[in-house]
Amino acid sequence: MRSTESNSLDKLLSFIEKYYYVFLMLVLSLTLFNLFYYLGETPIYSWDEARHGVSAYEMVKNNDFIVNTYGYKNDYWNLKPPVSFWAIALGYKIAGFNPLGLRLFSAVAALLTIFIAAMLVKYKHGAAASLICVLILTTSPKYIVIHSARTGDADALFVLFFTVAMIAMILIEKNRRFLYLAGLAFSLAFLTKSWHALSIALTGFIYLLFTKTLFKLKIKEWILFILSSFSPILIWGILRYSRDGFEFFNMMINYDLLARTSRTLEGHIGNKWFYVNTLRSYYSMWFAILILGLFTYYISNSDLIKKNKINTEKRNYYLALILWILVPLLAYSKASTKIYWYIYPVYIPIAIAVSGICGALIRGVRRNAAVQLAVIISLLVGAGTYETVILKHIVQFKNDSKRVNIQNIHLSEDIRGADVYVYYGADAKINVGPISEMKDWEQSDLLSAEFYWDLVPKDGGFKAFLKDGENSVILVPKRKEFTKVIEDNKLRVISDSGSMYILTKNKSSFTKE
Repeated sequence: MRSTESNSLDKLLSFIEKYYYVFLMLVLSLTLFNLFYYLGETPIYSWDEARHGVSAYEMVKNNDFIVNTYGYKNDYWNLKPPVSFWAIALGYKIAGFNPLGLRLFSAVAALLTIFIAAMLVKYKHGAAASLICVLILTTSPKYIVIHSARTGDADALFVLFFTVAMIAMILIEKNRRFLYLAGLAFSLAFLTKSWHALSIALTGFIYLLFTKTLFKLKIKEWILFILSSFSPILIWGILRYSRDGFEFFNMMINYDLLARTSRTLEGHIGNKWFYVNTLRSYYSMWFAILILGLFTYYISNSDLIKKNKINTEKRNYYLALILWILVPLLAYSKASTKIYWYIYPVYIPIAIAVSGICGALIRGVRRNAAVQLAVIISLLVGAGTYETVILKHIVQFKNDSKRVNIQNIHLSEDIRGADVYVYYGADAKINVGPISEMKDWEQSDLLSAEFYWDLVPKDGGFKAFLKDGENSVILVPKRKEFTKVIEDNKLRVISDSGSMYILTKNKSSFTKE
């Protein structure tokens, strides 16, 4: 006979499952808060958010959605195909040229990813597990706040397409048409984040091989699968080739693929345990719940596990989750260049696995009150701990006024469209890509110059500015050392607000605000 506590918990869980969509909306309200709270007010990252923002901005201004530029020059450092730029450009169209427009579709992509994962878990593990999955992903600090859901980078969109590809792969046995969705998702993932999508192809190949689906496909299915997987990439490739031949593709292969995998680039070092340590540092509580949950479930259900063989559908599902986690981890661990956001796609299957085992413990045949309470309390403590980290990060960055210089500068409207130079000082170290144009500019400042005043950034610093015509301006830090520079070169200050001066020549037509 079940205890009173267990009966009470069962009644509560049954009530939650009965009104699943109501509780889903409640948990998703936290998701919306974490994704959109201060989204348009936190400063812009120079790497890589500003770079993406500049390319998307200049695509709109140039009315050219094939070639990505930086400082209105073809960009051969940010070697991504254009889908992420298109998403940002659409965000600009909806929300304007501002940080909200820059990040809008990253947040939307994360929201869709969390919802899609929740639907898979509901289908495979039940309503209670589905809500747990949403809670885990919603309170995953790295995935939410760094280089992903709350930034104008390509990663949130890439994770969405990766997730769609994997879920479609899992559902192929239900309907072969999901094979084409998996192919299309792979194609879109490649057009978002280039060679990173190869981990999707490798995962899918191993899965189809081990499940023997690879050998069951008819000729028509193979043709449609290949078309869905590569037609969009081929169309883009032809359009891109028509613009600059093989130059972009040569850099994609030699720098973005071969160089990144064979040697450490841009200081992104790490040993073979780099990604394991990353997960241990920022996903440790969920891992602890997963490991303890698996152990507890096995102990309490060992006789049933031994007696009942796992059917083919479940075995293939478990294989898909394992491959979804291991293939990206092993592939990126093998590469020499290591960056922690490369493994964001594995956060999704880990959350699915954790929610699945937790759902089995609180709603399974051998459940008991002590285990149910332990699981629920552990989940709430984990979510609360990580939610605190997310909130702290959002508030800290929202109040970090040092990260944006131009947003708070007051200028007259007649400056719009002018050429602009920047000079941070002789000893300044500028953080740009190793083969990048516009080496004088911090990337966030360049984007801000375009965003807020539609200025046209120029390289060359102070010397180039002095040689330029009358109707150009230059940004310099508001420091005493520049007072003499202004006087010696007979320059005029047209703005001294914010943390920088904006200077022009005395004969310039620009007025002071």
